[in-house]
Amino acid sequence: MKICVYGISCSGKDTLVSELLKSPNMKNYRHCKGSFLLNKCSKKIFHKDFNLLNNSGKDIIRKQFAESLQKEDNFLVDGHFCFPSLTDKSFQTVFTDSDLALYDSFVYLKSNTTEIYKRIQNSEKNKKFASLSVEELHEWQCFEIKKLRETCFCAQKDFVIIDDDLKNAIPYLSAYVNEKRFHSIEIAKHIVKLIEESKPKKVALIDCDRTVTAEDTTVPYFELNDGNISALKTIFVDDSYSHYQFWKQARLYKDFSKYPKIEDFHLNPIVCNKISFLKKQGYVIYGLTSGVLEIWKQINEKYHIFQSVIGNDLSYFGFIISDFVKGFVTKLLKMNGCSVVSVGDSMCDIFMLEESDKGYIYAPSKIRSLVQEYICEHPKTKLMQFANNEFQYSGIKAEKQE
Repeated sequence: MKICVYGISCSGKDTLVSELLKSPNMKNYRHCKGSFLLNKCSKKIFHKDFNLLNNSGKDIIRKQFAESLQKEDNFLVDGHFCFPSLTDKSFQTVFTDSDLALYDSFVYLKSNTTEIYKRIQNSEKNKKFASLSVEELHEWQCFEIKKLRETCFCAQKDFVIIDDDLKNAIPYLSAYVNEKRFHSIEIAKHIVKLIEESKPKKVALIDCDRTVTAEDTTVPYFELNDGNISALKTIFVDDSYSHYQFWKQARLYKDFSKYPKIEDFHLNPIVCNKISFLKKQGYVIYGLTSGVLEIWKQINEKYHIFQSVIGNDLSYFGFIISDFVKGFVTKLLKMNGCSVVSVGDSMCDIFMLEESDKGYIYAPSKIRSLVQEYICEHPKTKLMQFANNEFQYSGIKAEKQE
């Protein structure tokens, strides 16, 4: 497997890869140090350091570097996606089509920017970034994640955001590179196979928490079991919804035994009315949840909303639902000839909604700022919303309830 680890300067990519390769599961992998090999290639071709080349020369070396690794396998490369301009708010992207074609999966190390700031102040190599504030470093990080996330999904390449919590990141990545059940496209294929057993022509994929119910059912579940709510919120900061975040969440509640009362949750009438209409139109309804599957099975037993609920399975051979999984499930169903309608409420659902024939973004109790930002940045978005909802996003069509 060919994996590239991205992250802004001083985020700790080299340390992460070095620690990861100490894992027994990684004995067949090696570390291709990006900056070292680029420099070596530059000296061979242009007889000068990579950093002394103009942009055209650097592009030639980057392409040569990628091509040199095409026939190899089982390696990790640490690289850069872009660099910030020190004179304005722009970014110079150094990520190439050759990079996208080369790697099987992309890992992004999202380290604490306060710590990155401290490291940069003490780094001779990165002193040119010493004038950047913590906030500007965070903007750099968010820009890279946003662009890589969309680029990878379009290319059907997996993209995972990890943090600098190496106690969790190392075991996760050592499992990720060796187990297909951790890969978004493989999970999506498995789910599509389950759905297509009944040979449906029309499928509706519905997010669960905050879409079907007014509440996020995970929060009272944690509270009831004296779980760490602050740790839960930290996992998803900046709306990071990759496989790693949900894997980490699942580890927090794997030993919980108490479940909240189903009567404490309230259905969202606008979404439920849409589901009823879709059923009359012949759609088979599936709940697709990244939350607690057992809770949603209980909700479905009481209200009979879905044909089936598909969600996080914490058994060894189970799978986890992420933003990419939802999007790939939709894409595969469409490729297999299904008509797909979907409903969701957050950035975790965006790919699912965009890939559907009709995708409805629902604002449960307020406008989500990152969703609105996404809409503004994507004027050709296919997202729709419900006209009778109190909270409306600007820039997308509002459809009246049937």
